[in-house]
Amino acid sequence: MGFQMLKKFSNMLASRPDAPVTIDDALAAEDIHRKILGGLKGKTLYQKGKIVKGSRPITLSIRIMERYQNVILSIDVMKVNKIPFLITISKHIKFGTVQLLSNMVGSTMLDGLTKTYAIYFRRGFRIKEIHGDGQFEVLRRDTANLFKATLNVCSENEHVPEIERFIQTIKERIRCTWNMMLFTLMSVLLVVRMVLIAVFWWNVFCPKGGISPTMSLQMIVLGKGLNFSTRCRAEY
Repeated sequence: MGFQMLKKFSNMLASRPDAPVTIDDALAAEDIHRKILGGLKGKTLYQKGKIVKGSRPITLSIRIMERYQNVILSIDVMKVNKIPFLITISKHIKFGTVQLLSNMVGSTMLDGLTKTYAIYFRRGFRIKEIHGDGQFEVLRRDTANLFKATLNVCSENEHVPEIERFIQTIKERIRCTWNMMLFTLMSVLLVVRMVLIAVFWWNVFCPKGGISPTMSLQMIVLGKGLNFSTRCRAEY
């Protein structure tokens, strides 16, 4: 009755002798049914979550910065279910990035490349060379002016081997994830998340032939390691 507390309801029954139920009936009903779920949820105030403490970025050794500060970046457009992504990988470091593209216009690809540049820049790395195929020729002036980087475009029938191998690896891992799922039809959002997760887990580990046998790619470029409490809750 109006989600009232038991005490108020009992007082109301005591003052109304014509009520069809008694106080004992109300007590018995609460013992049987416990508290009403709607009343509990409706009267419970918002509880503030725990404050997440920020962690200091992992420091890099002077040897790594001296030897690998100048980055050579390989780029390409990868399509998964006809959805375009700007995908990159750095030579030697082997850190991978991926950006969803709304279209394949030069300005859109430049915006994705700018986000990738910012990731390296915040860590102290400088992109000095960019390797790609002919579709990135329109970005030559912008990469020189914005990033102070040289764009090397391969010939018409050639491809950049580093990025081609990386795309093949990422697509293999996407297919592995897809084969473990229960869906037969995949929405665009699910496909995008599978691509992002595949690149994320690539960066969690130390690749063969990388610059450090102990530091993951995340630690090197992003300055942080894997948080098991947030990233390993459930399988995807």
